[in-house]
Amino acid sequence: MIIAMGAGLQGRVAVYRYLIGFLLVLFAQSGWSGASEALGFYQRGYQAESRGAFEEAIEWYRKAIVERDGDGRITFPGEVRYEWYETPRGMARRKIESASRSEPYFPAQRMNALLAKQEAAQIAARSQQQKRDKFINPPALRVAVELLDAGNDRIVDGGENGKLLVTLTNHGGSAADNVVLTIRRSDSDLSLPSQIPLGTVGAGDSVVRAIAYQAGKRLSGGTLSLRLTAKDSDGFEAPESVLESVARAYQPARILVRSPSIRRGEGNLLIIGYELVNAGRGAARDVDLTLNLQSDAILRDDADRHRRIAAISPGESLPVEFGLYTSRAPGDGLEIGLTVREAQATSEQDTSLALMVPAGAYSSGGELLANSPPLGASEIENVSLAIPQGLRSESLAVGVVIGNGRYRHLDAVRFAHQDARVISDHVVQAMGYPEEGVKLQQDMTTRDFRRLFGTRERGFRDGLLYRRVELNARRRENPPVFVYYSGHGAPSLDEDGKAYLVPVDTTLRDLPYEGYALEDFYDSLAALPSNNVTVVLDACFSGASNDGLLQKDISPALLRSAGSITPASMSEASIFTSTSPNQVSYWFNEGRHSLFTYFFLKGLRGAADDDGDNRITSGELHQYLGWNVADHILETRKPSDQTPQLVGNKDRLLAVYSGEQP
Repeated sequence: MIIAMGAGLQGRVAVYRYLIGFLLVLFAQSGWSGASEALGFYQRGYQAESRGAFEEAIEWYRKAIVERDGDGRITFPGEVRYEWYETPRGMARRKIESASRSEPYFPAQRMNALLAKQEAAQIAARSQQQKRDKFINPPALRVAVELLDAGNDRIVDGGENGKLLVTLTNHGGSAADNVVLTIRRSDSDLSLPSQIPLGTVGAGDSVVRAIAYQAGKRLSGGTLSLRLTAKDSDGFEAPESVLESVARAYQPARILVRSPSIRRGEGNLLIIGYELVNAGRGAARDVDLTLNLQSDAILRDDADRHRRIAAISPGESLPVEFGLYTSRAPGDGLEIGLTVREAQATSEQDTSLALMVPAGAYSSGGELLANSPPLGASEIENVSLAIPQGLRSESLAVGVVIGNGRYRHLDAVRFAHQDARVISDHVVQAMGYPEEGVKLQQDMTTRDFRRLFGTRERGFRDGLLYRRVELNARRRENPPVFVYYSGHGAPSLDEDGKAYLVPVDTTLRDLPYEGYALEDFYDSLAALPSNNVTVVLDACFSGASNDGLLQKDISPALLRSAGSITPASMSEASIFTSTSPNQVSYWFNEGRHSLFTYFFLKGLRGAADDDGDNRITSGELHQYLGWNVADHILETRKPSDQTPQLVGNKDRLLAVYSGEQP
C-alpha cells in the first residue's frame, strides 16, 4: 500500500516524513526505557516496604538506584502517533499526542530511612541487652565523705571555707551510668551545691570529688548534718551516707600586733620581727599583711611586702619576720607601716613598727640576740651583674624559668623571683638561648602548671611546652630545652608521701587535687621530642622550709618526706636538684639568692671550670655545687645538711666562654 501511495512525488514525501517521525519517537522511547524499569523497581520496593518486608524493599531500592541514580520525580512524555486520513486532495497525515505523566521516585531516601531504622533497632536491642545484663548483675554504689575544714579541727565555723572530700565507689558487677550525687544539709547557711554530676562509674572503679563549701556568718551552733546519696540513670542508688559535725556560730577574730623587734643579720641586713596575736573568740582566716617602707629602706625580698597567713586560731600567737636594708645610721629611728586585713573583717587595721637601728645585736625589748657570723665581703659575688657572654648560639632552644614566690596559703619563698630573673638572664647571655625562646613565669597557679606542662590524660601533648618544642623540632633535631623551678615542693599528707610542685593557690592538704605531681613533671619532659633537656629544681620536698613548716596549721606528724625526687629514667637528660628528699633548701641572705641557685650561677659563670678549658659541663657544675654548698652549711653552722644532686647526663655542655670556640 505504501509503495502504491509513493507512486507520486507527493506520496513519497509523506512516506519519508512518516519514517522520520517514527524513528524519532522510537529513539525517545528507548531513552525512557531505563527510567521505566527503575520506576518499576522503586514501586515494587515501596509495595514491599508497605507490607513490612524491609529487606526485600531495600533490595528493590538498590536495583532502582543502579538503573537510575538520583531522587526526584520522573516525567514521561505523552505518546505520539500519526494517522492517515483521506482528503479531497488525497491522503494526509496528522499527529495525535497524549498528555505527559509524572511519577514520584525516591529510592535512595526510602532505602536510607530503612537502613537507619534497622540500625536504630539494633542499637535499641543491644541497649536492652546491656540493660538486662546490668539488672542481672547490678552496680553497688557506696558514698564516703570526709570533712576538710579550714581549722582542721573537724568543726565547721561560721564564716569559714572548706571542702568535702567525697569518694563514690562501685562495688557491683556493672557500670553505673550518669551518676548524680545529691547533698542535703541541715543548715541553709552552709553554701554548697546540692547536686553534682559524676558521670559513669565503672565496675570496681571509684570517683573522688573535692566539693567546696562556704559557711555563712549566720550558721547556727550545734550539730550540722550532711546527707549524701548517689543515683544512676537506671535508678540504682547508694545507701545514704550521713556526716555529722559540730557547727560553731560565727565569732569574730581580733588581730593584735605585739612585740616588735630588730636585730642584725649577716652584713648590713636587719631582721625585723613581730607577733600577730588573735585575741578574739573566732579563728582569723586569710590574714593579709602589707608593709609600707620609707624611701631609705628596701626589703631583702619583695615577696615580704605582701604576705598572707591562712589561719590564726583564737589565742594563738604567730611570729613574723622579714629582712631589710636601710641607709639609716645606728641609733636612728626606723618606722615601718603595717596594714593588717582579715578576710572576714569589715575594715583593715593600720599600725606601725617603731624601732631603732641597732649598732650591734639588738632587740626593742633590750634582749641580746645572737646572729650568724657574716661572710667576708670579698667572698660574696653579685651574680646578677656583669653576666659573661657565652660563645654558643643555640638556635630554636626553648627555656622555661619559674619563680613561685608569693603563696596564698603558705610562707613566701624568699628570693624566688630574684632567682628566676637572674637565671633567665644567664640562660640567654651565658648559655646562648634566644631571648624570645626563654619564658620567665612567676607565681604559677594550678591551672598555669597544667597549661604549661600538659596533662597525663593527653600524654602531656596538650602542654604549651610540648607544642613549642615539637614545632622547633621540625627545623632542628633535639632542640635544647632548659627548665628551672624555684618555689615550694612538698610531699602529700598521704602515706605514700608523693612529691609535688606546689602552685601558689593551693595548700598541702589539697596537693593530690591541685598540686602538680613531680612524677607528672618529669614525664612531661620525657615526652618532649628532644633528648637535649636540662632541668634545675631549687625546691625541697620534706614539708619544711628555711622558716620551718610550710603550712603552720598542720601537725608535723602528718608530714612524710618524699620517697624520691629524681626520675627513674631520662638518662639522656641532665637533672639538678637542690637537695636530697628529706633535706631543707636553704637561703643565702647575703647573696640575695637561695644557697643552691647562688652557687649554681657562680659556677655557671666560670667558677666551676675545674680543668680551665673555658667549658662548663653539667658534671663540673655539680661537683662545684656539692663542695661549696656543703662548705657554706658547715661554716654557718646550719642545723642540717643540704646535698645537691645530679642524675642523668653528666657530660652535657652548658656554657663556653672566650678561649675556645664551641
